[in-house]
Amino acid sequence: MLSVTLLSCVSFLVTSNNALEVFDWFVGLTSASLIINETATYVVVVHWHHAIVAQKISFGSLPYMSPFAPYTGYWGIVIGICIIMTLGFDTFAPWDTKDFITSYFGVGYFVVLFVVWKVWHKTKYVRSAKADIWTGKAEIDEECLV
Repeated sequence: MLSVTLLSCVSFLVTSNNALEVFDWFVGLTSASLIINETATYVVVVHWHHAIVAQKISFGSLPYMSPFAPYTGYWGIVIGICIIMTLGFDTFAPWDTKDFITSYFGVGYFVVLFVVWKVWHKTKYVRSAKADIWTGKAEIDEECLV
């Protein structure tokens, strides 16, 4: 997020366009980042639900369970992907390269950051049955009791 913000600031400094157009770029970049972030959060929620089921943990032992889980996560992913795909729909006709980049830059940036993180830190996908969902729970429970 910081690097997107810094990139936005640099583009603002070197632009010769009016302030409204630059503001539209900021709004486009921020909107795309927000929706990508929310969609990724829904992916995490669905995977967490799968880990709970795979490890045979009772949902009754949890302090809260959404009444519509995991379907709300699936709906969030579908809606998020639909919004991301149509975020820059107006850039196609007539074609506008600047608005296209503003609308879809976040998608490519997210993918690049994800791949770089996985390669750099040599992390692998963790299967639901082996996911560690207990580390840090005692500290969180203790903090919530205060």
